[in-house]
Amino acid sequence: MAGITFYGVLWLAGGNNLIATRFHLSAETLSWTLRVLASVDPVIAFWCTKRIALGLQHRDQEKVLHGRETGIITVSVGGKFTEVHEPLSAGERYRLTAHEVQKPLELQPDTDENGAPRPRNRSLKIRAKLSRWMFSDHVDRMDSPLMHPSRDPDSSDH
Repeated sequence: MAGITFYGVLWLAGGNNLIATRFHLSAETLSWTLRVLASVDPVIAFWCTKRIALGLQHRDQEKVLHGRETGIITVSVGGKFTEVHEPLSAGERYRLTAHEVQKPLELQPDTDENGAPRPRNRSLKIRAKLSRWMFSDHVDRMDSPLMHPSRDPDSSDH
């Protein structure tokens, strides 16, 4: 998404003289604005896309753990309102949980098994930090959806 946004800003910048004359803007101001947008918009697009993807993964995880909402609300004797959830089929649970989870890159210990120091270069450290930043807030894959059946609506551990 960041690449598409970057391309879109460059596409607009290609016609900045026509945009400036059509909308009675300064060509210099428009050029500087598009330069800033070319560097800022891809970062914003990446962040928004990542947050949306993580939100969708969290929603799928909740659906696997609790089941599909049926829209049926029951009232207990004590006056407590609960919504009934319908368990998902095995195929639907598999579809929602069959994805590969990327783990952050881990640096190896400073010494090898013989006690000799390992060569460290800066690029490995930078790669590990970027990997940790990129994959630190991922949604964990559940080992088996059958281990987490839908909860009973009458249980008190909500």
